[in-house]
Amino acid sequence: MSFEKDIALEGLYEIQETFEGGGMGLVHRAKHRVWNIEVAIKHPRREFLVAPKQITNFHSECSKWAEIGLHPYVATCFYSREIDGLPCVIAEYLPGGSVQDAIHRKELYKGEEDTCLASMLTIAASTAWGLARAHESGLIHCDVKPGNLLLTSHGIAKIADFGLAVSFRPNQIGTKASGLTVAFAAPEQIRGEHLSPSADVWSWAASMLAMFTGGVTWESGAACGAVLGEFLEVGGKAYRIPAMPEPFAALLGECFRFTPDARISNFGQIAERICRCHEECFGEPCAASKPDLDLISADSLNNRAVSRFDLGDIAEVHRLLDKALTVDPLHPESNFNSALLGYSSTRKVLQPFLEYLEQATHFDLGEFRP
Repeated sequence: MSFEKDIALEGLYEIQETFEGGGMGLVHRAKHRVWNIEVAIKHPRREFLVAPKQITNFHSECSKWAEIGLHPYVATCFYSREIDGLPCVIAEYLPGGSVQDAIHRKELYKGEEDTCLASMLTIAASTAWGLARAHESGLIHCDVKPGNLLLTSHGIAKIADFGLAVSFRPNQIGTKASGLTVAFAAPEQIRGEHLSPSADVWSWAASMLAMFTGGVTWESGAACGAVLGEFLEVGGKAYRIPAMPEPFAALLGECFRFTPDARISNFGQIAERICRCHEECFGEPCAASKPDLDLISADSLNNRAVSRFDLGDIAEVHRLLDKALTVDPLHPESNFNSALLGYSSTRKVLQPFLEYLEQATHFDLGEFRP
């Protein structure tokens, strides 16, 4: 089986484009024939798969990412599976490319200066909200960098590629990461020490610094605090790039404190400060507002159920739909999918399903979904 263009892998994923610059892995843009959406398929290159444990680790890492569920500022991981002997992650496709691409091609800095600065602060806030969600889910990303911040067509950034992520629990000694990108890694990560969420804070701040300086001008992430200081000494502005606002510079300074415990480490607080900075600069709210997780929790569970249906894991589909209906008994999609599963086996439409939909239409008057 080939991953060539126009080939339908597993009869389900129609390959439309392959991105060759992926280093140890390859990424393909594909159309999911049943869902009728574009997805990203990512897998390691064959020459880098040398041990069965690598495949097990790959699926384990993808599972952690998938459990984050739907979130407006985290790229969705639907599931992982093996295709043609390769472990593949099937994830949300984001058409805007990466923040790294936007920096390198200068696309981030085109247009009026105020428009550019608003876009940069929106990227900063959206990625902070996304990392807040990852940390709430018990994951340290361990590889936050502009290349792993992907853009929607509307300029909102999402956290992607949790391939190096490690689990953590509050008040417990963190885990060591299995790899790193040196230019964005926190000092403790470079030293090979146990990590806390503060490591992601440093890497995120290094990514934001690269966005305002126009690229990486340092070799080691440990130097980022000093680089920020030098940048501010010359006015905090790079050629043809908006100046870094003072409140944002102060925030990055708190992220670059060398001792992990001394850093600001709550990404929710970081995101709120960026939103206030945006409002002070422009007199209007930031486009990357705080997400209402209660509203998207049933959506997320339903989405995961649909993903597991692709893999034929019907018991898990039922479990996730039941959980979604516990969160929101009138959730239209979960009710519909649950009824559809029942109909596929009994060829009957159950009366409770019709009653739920009737209630939902009255509860959300004018809402099109029910």
